[in-house]
Amino acid sequence: MMDGDILRLDSVLSLIVEEGEGVCIPQSDWTIGLGGFRLTLVGRLLSPRSVNFEVLKDSLTCMFHTVRGVVVRKVSESRFCLIFNHFEDLRRVLDLRPWIFYRNLVVLQPLSSSADPIEVNLDWSPFFVHVHDLPLAQRTVAVMRYIGARLGAWLDAEDVAKDISWYDTVRIWININITAPLKCALRLCSEFGDEVMV
Repeated sequence: MMDGDILRLDSVLSLIVEEGEGVCIPQSDWTIGLGGFRLTLVGRLLSPRSVNFEVLKDSLTCMFHTVRGVVVRKVSESRFCLIFNHFEDLRRVLDLRPWIFYRNLVVLQPLSSSADPIEVNLDWSPFFVHVHDLPLAQRTVAVMRYIGARLGAWLDAEDVAKDISWYDTVRIWININITAPLKCALRLCSEFGDEVMV
């Protein structure tokens, strides 16, 4: 359409009073469907190729092996929603991340009631990271938190029981930004000038 056509349409079209008024919806009806969002995850497959959605749907349903079932719905070409029938199934799927589908990462995030599935940030995924060459005295939860915060977002340290880990490596659970380059080494410094490369 040309600008002249739009101006002519604007002069012909006008809102009547009914179209200009809003509709007031009671709070009980406004939020009635929001409970299901607590049981919904938004996901995408980190793959350079397009994937047959029906194959992905069937594979995810089998892979998650839920007790009460899950429904997989396509949101867009690259996103889908997983709607669980029970919170324990959802918690188990989140706890066992990362999930892999034909060598491609399945990125999953919970959907909040105020979010649009298209706008949910799917750039982060939890991973176990093995920390090597850390001196025994520094294998503490506090040091693991600093390392986790530097690599991503700290979640947990599996091998650090109460105070110190006696294993050669320490495995920490962190959220990593999958769009950023991976770090293979990290230099740790103390305020006394001690340095170690892990």
